[in-house]
Amino acid sequence: MLNILTKQETIQLIAELEDVLLASMTKCNVKCLELLLADTIIFLDEFSHILDKDVVIETYRSKLINIYDIILYKRDIHVFESAVVVFSKLKVNGIYAMNKINDTYQYIRTWTKVEGEWKVIANSCTVMQH
Repeated sequence: MLNILTKQETIQLIAELEDVLLASMTKCNVKCLELLLADTIIFLDEFSHILDKDVVIETYRSKLINIYDIILYKRDIHVFESAVVVFSKLKVNGIYAMNKINDTYQYIRTWTKVEGEWKVIANSCTVMQH
């Protein structure tokens, strides 16, 4: 489905959805994450593991990950005909599998409309070396 919004409207909408996504991560809001992530999402984590939606959602549902704070340093949004690519640089503080998280990450996320709703279809995350 083609995007009928202007480029600027699309950038604004995706920025707002990104903010909702980050807030959902810090609040462990599984219901919201389920709505924002496409059923067929491909998630490449910082360890080069390819995860599907069920694994990502279960990580939050089981409290394996608990994010206290996310600081957004940079966000670039690039609009294409039927997809939007977001590059962001984030500082993440929390706990994952009983290990402290206090790192800066780069994310590349791809959003597109799935059955008329904007959803993340791909996500890649890397830790920035200090």
